[in-house]
Amino acid sequence: MVYCTKCGTKNNPTEKYCAKCGNPLETSNKTWEKKIEDGAEEFGKKAEQWGEEFGERAQQWGQKFEKHAQEQWRTLANIGAIFGVLIGVIILLAGILLLAGINLFRLLGSVMMVAFGIIILLSAIKALTKKNLTKHY
Repeated sequence: MVYCTKCGTKNNPTEKYCAKCGNPLETSNKTWEKKIEDGAEEFGKKAEQWGEEFGERAQQWGQKFEKHAQEQWRTLANIGAIFGVLIGVIILLAGILLLAGINLFRLLGSVMMVAFGIIILLSAIKALTKKNLTKHY
């Protein structure tokens, strides 16, 4: 027996239409083939949609990573510039002190300690003022 998918009426397997409502009847082989075909088509559409969504997310992640990397690079470049300026100042002071005849080795230790303290302090302040450095993606 074949049941109508619309009204549920029993029909003879040889009938092409439901005796009660006239809905076209399908044989069991055609029904399974159709279900498999429809399921495969639906899965293909969903897979394509998932792929597009994943591609969009990957592009967004890439843009966020690039922005974060640029911010980190700028921070490192600023620290390097500050360090370079401080080393330049130390060298200038050492030259002036040598020309003035002041004992350089006694002052050099204290000047270097102050310089490195300033570098560490400026780096810490810069890191604390940068809000996005601790944001994870």
